[in-house]
Amino acid sequence: MSFFIPLPTARAPRRTVYPIVLLFSALALVIVLLGWGIYAQQAHRFREQENAKLTAIAELKAHQIGNWLAERASNADVLQGGDLQAEVLNHWLATGDAAAQKKIEDHFSSFVKAYHYQSLVLLDAQGAIRLQVGEPHLVTEELRHAAERAWREKRVVMTDLYLADLQPPEHTHLDFVVPAIGTNGIVLALRANPNQFLYPLIQSWPIPSASAETVLVRRDGDQVVFLNELRHRQGAALKLQLPLSMAGTLPAARAVSAGGHGTMEGQDYRQAPVIAAYHDVPGTGWSVIAKVDRDELLMPLRDYALVIVVAVLVAIAAAAMGMFYFVRRNEEAHRFALQDIRLQDMEALRESEERFRATFEQAAVGIAHVAPDGHWTRVNQRLCDILGYTTDELLQRTFQDITHPDDLEADRDFERQMLAREISHYAMEKRYFRKDGSIVWTDLTVSLVWDAAGGPKYFIWVVEDISQRKAIQDELDDYREQLEKRVEERTVQLQAAYTDLESFSYSVSHDLRAPLRAIDGFSAILLEDYAPRLDDEGKRLFRVVGDNARKMGQLIDDILAFSRAGRIELLVTNLDMNALAQEVWQELESQRAGRSVEFRLAALPTAYGDPAAIRQVLQNFLANALKFTRGRESALIELGGRQDSGESIFYVRDNGAGFDMDYVNRLFGLFQRLHGMDEFEGTGVGLAIVKRFVAKHGGRVWAEGKLGEGATFWFTLPPAKSGAINKETAIG
Repeated sequence: MSFFIPLPTARAPRRTVYPIVLLFSALALVIVLLGWGIYAQQAHRFREQENAKLTAIAELKAHQIGNWLAERASNADVLQGGDLQAEVLNHWLATGDAAAQKKIEDHFSSFVKAYHYQSLVLLDAQGAIRLQVGEPHLVTEELRHAAERAWREKRVVMTDLYLADLQPPEHTHLDFVVPAIGTNGIVLALRANPNQFLYPLIQSWPIPSASAETVLVRRDGDQVVFLNELRHRQGAALKLQLPLSMAGTLPAARAVSAGGHGTMEGQDYRQAPVIAAYHDVPGTGWSVIAKVDRDELLMPLRDYALVIVVAVLVAIAAAAMGMFYFVRRNEEAHRFALQDIRLQDMEALRESEERFRATFEQAAVGIAHVAPDGHWTRVNQRLCDILGYTTDELLQRTFQDITHPDDLEADRDFERQMLAREISHYAMEKRYFRKDGSIVWTDLTVSLVWDAAGGPKYFIWVVEDISQRKAIQDELDDYREQLEKRVEERTVQLQAAYTDLESFSYSVSHDLRAPLRAIDGFSAILLEDYAPRLDDEGKRLFRVVGDNARKMGQLIDDILAFSRAGRIELLVTNLDMNALAQEVWQELESQRAGRSVEFRLAALPTAYGDPAAIRQVLQNFLANALKFTRGRESALIELGGRQDSGESIFYVRDNGAGFDMDYVNRLFGLFQRLHGMDEFEGTGVGLAIVKRFVAKHGGRVWAEGKLGEGATFWFTLPPAKSGAINKETAIG
């Protein structure tokens, strides 16, 4: 590149200096603004890309941890056992039988080994260890509380991560406690080693980095607790705590205070400036923070800024040099001959061109001059390295020759806009074919230099190799696609299993009806035809056979009803709940005949649902209220409701037999009964059907009660929708 500045004559008037100064000022301003515009655009795009990467990593880690915990809990749930396991445990606990103990130990040992647990212990109701498999297992206060909760709620309970000094130094523990149903307060405690699976899962990072790390935290009062070992501080797991008041600058404090997910810039536990993304771990009180030191993350941006600054300074310096020599030559024209001034200016221009050439050739990004017809006119070595060609090979080609076909039209469209002066520059991601045939991804920034006549002279291209960045993004996309595929495959498997189970239930139920009808019919015939030959006990036994056959038939009908409740397609519309409640109460008139029953119906809010399904819900709740108040001389049944927080809430209250709240979690389960058959009839299917219908509407069911003092059953439905009267919508 060469520069030419018209040389003044010896008698050039002094006032010509001022237009030159103004021209230089305007040129310098344009150069600075152009450089700043290019840098600002690149900086914005770079920060968005890096935030997206950190967000993807935090989300990936959160879901991986959640899936790992869910798999651990699912594995532990296998040990909840049935009648056979309870029988063996009770036999061994009562007798100390060595054979039974050996059988139990072998079973538990194979489970610990198969699912990679650290140890398993069997605790009695007092929290004492009755049996231990695997490594020594310390009974901590956290474990005792989890054991009490697991037995009380009859489900698998997970402790939080905590420290315990079984053997100094302290170690991190995570326990899964399983109630042994059918035993007297026995629970099984499984201890997982976080250092074996959980911590390596947290600490792994998908790409090489000098400062990046993933941190797992939780809230403890007004402190945020770091749960895993840290990359830059040893021995910090469950020991490092920082105040939540630092939420404005500390990503870990922001994560547990705000919840959900997001990104921020701040300082980490070292008070080092970082850029971080955070995401809640599903089903826990934990949050994952993926962070990288800001200096490392923004290093490419600083390098790019340095290139822009150098280019701007070089351009301004070149202009300044030209102005300086021009003004100086004009001021000293009376002392120097015109030839001497010309020689000085030529030398200054040569030095300026050398400086520009050095900057051009040694730039960290590819730089080129491209003619309007697409031929390369000048390229630096970095561009040759990116594209895999020598300088001579590139100068013999056009940019169209090595551009990927999918990117060529967009590139030409931008150039047409620049030539039409619609835009001053453009930037795009673009693919080129290297000399060896491989594809390289680049970030291209283009500006146009005009000649003195106002025509296009050449394009200035700045080319940055982003292949590694694209590869990382593709890898993250692959991770996300694999996760989505696994979720889809498991959903298909669950749907197939559900369909098979429905078909099996329906077939077995129908196949059982015929022999049950035969048993009922033949027992009635025998009782009628052979009554004179039977004593009272024989007649009673035949009646028992008939009654049980009819009960079994009713159970089969309930099973089919429950199965249909899961498959039925709802036709939803606005419901007048007061009218529907009155109709259901009238239909139950036969069940309250001869009894003293007071029915209180409060004003009910409207709702949005399937009329047949909600009729079944009200019928089940009111029929249960009538059944469980039979022991009351004066029965009281109340139906009411209200609207709150965008949903319609209803309740049915009675003063009947009530139930023990310790077993409330079993109330809406299939075949679950809290009263004996000799007290109240029923199969334990009605409330399960109610729960299924309400859930299909997007609602909730729950109950409150006290033994001997009555019960209250609650359910929610969507509120009525404006303009939805007489308009039905099918939902499944």
